Amino acid sequence: MNAAAPRDEGQRRIVDGLDIYLRDEGDGPPLLLLHGFPFTHHSFRAVIGPLARRHRVLALDLPGFGDSDRPPAFAYDVVAYADAMATLLREVGAVPAAAIGHGFGAVVAVAVAVLHPGTLRRLVLVSSDLQVQPLSALARLASRDGLIGAWLFKLTFTRETLARRLRRDVYRDPSTADDELVDRVWEPLARPGAFEAARRLLGTMGSMEPNAELPPRLACPSLVVSGQDDRIVAPQRTRLLAAEIPGSRAVTIAGCGHCPHEERPAEFLEAVMPFLDEGRP
Repeated sequence: MNAAAPRDEGQRRIVDGLDIYLRDEGDGPPLLLLHGFPFTHHSFRAVIGPLARRHRVLALDLPGFGDSDRPPAFAYDVVAYADAMATLLREVGAVPAAAIGHGFGAVVAVAVAVLHPGTLRRLVLVSSDLQVQPLSALARLASRDGLIGAWLFKLTFTRETLARRLRRDVYRDPSTADDELVDRVWEPLARPGAFEAARRLLGTMGSMEPNAELPPRLACPSLVVSGQDDRIVAPQRTRLLAAEIPGSRAVTIAGCGHCPHEERPAEFLEAVMPFLDEGRP
């Protein structure tokens, strides 16, 4: 495989009035990377380079996160994200694309495939079962609209609580979430408007209707990937999802939790690259 030089470190794209930060690297069939909550495209840092040797990789920050816009008028729901991603892919000449979605990013990827047929040709769904993730009573209150919800969210969603969740629930090895990584995740969340965006998306994630109707409607070949020790979405749940998607398959990666692309990037690429190559135009 020949290495491809990056087009640039990052660029701004205006999509339906949204200022979206995008890294556009490599040459070949387009591949969209969609991060989960509360991360940014940086969560794919270990796999962007290898993927870009065979694909045109489009790694972005979803609206509300990282270096992308955080507009109050954006809906912060699955349909709004899916519409924005479909428009972005058309505007950069990347239709049809494959997509790798992690967590909430997997939900967005499936919504793009179902709501915008022909936009995506192949899906890798990482650490997601497309179902509602239960919120604690306090989190439900904090995600509500209004001053009380905003106040509670700021009170309960701090760097310390983020670090504790990353170390306890997200990564198999707590030392993965060292201070540098915690700061990398926390810093964009502390920017103006980011708390409100995160709070509203959390409310969306906690109130989504069950997505039982989506998997059978997927026409894209799909690979469902899970970490063996995922404490957020257990591998059994992702295997159930794979069973609901026509023609899909499931793979479980040992030695990692909720972020196999970060914790075991070599094993993740070993599982994902052949699947992506099967559908190469």
